[in-house]
Amino acid sequence: MKQLQATNTRHMSHLKASDLKPEDYLTKFAEYCVELAIESGWGSRENLGTGFTVHISDTRGRKTKNNGQTIGLCWASVSSTGNHRRIEIDREESRTLRALQTVAHEVAHAVTPEDTGHKGAFVELVFNVFKLGGIPTCTIETEEFKNLIWNWLELNGTYTHKALIDTRRKQTTRMVKLACADINCAGATEKSVRNNEGTIWRMSSAVVLKSADQLTCPVCQGWDIILPEDMPQSIYK
Repeated sequence: MKQLQATNTRHMSHLKASDLKPEDYLTKFAEYCVELAIESGWGSRENLGTGFTVHISDTRGRKTKNNGQTIGLCWASVSSTGNHRRIEIDREESRTLRALQTVAHEVAHAVTPEDTGHKGAFVELVFNVFKLGGIPTCTIETEEFKNLIWNWLELNGTYTHKALIDTRRKQTTRMVKLACADINCAGATEKSVRNNEGTIWRMSSAVVLKSADQLTCPVCQGWDIILPEDMPQSIYK
């Protein structure tokens, strides 16, 4: 009777936690990915400018097309004063493989020309070199990716970052500052008078847009109101 042999499954739980600080850990993995990309012929250090840095940040808070779902960013070298590529990884992510696949995705951007986008050499890198799954604009980790980086994981351990999730209630509308045009208004302050304005107050931008022609000063009830687009910038400080 044929005996069944146990397979040597690679479990993340068998790995030690890394001794590196989270950003140092991600940076070390990014360098590993850069080397893989260069060896494959699809990436070049020339596209890194003077180099790259990796940071854990609030990527979901960036004004992107993904409505707060961005988990990784790679900035063009012209965006930095040091002419380097800056990679940012989601501070809300603490899962090792998910964080590392995001690094691999962003490195694929960093080592290719800045106008490559999610096509050409980038596609070759994420799917054929780094063995990621999903689609070019939203890659995911795979078993093949884990197997590819397993030796690196055994040497460096798992990601120790503690996810930072902002649980504060999100503001749904922007509050803007309005001003009474009458400097003799009883609610005026020395600062507002210096800017040729009377009482200053805040209102929801949504309300202002809907009722701009019906607004009056809450103190003197005057109709002459200075709307945000006409207000001096010093008032906002």
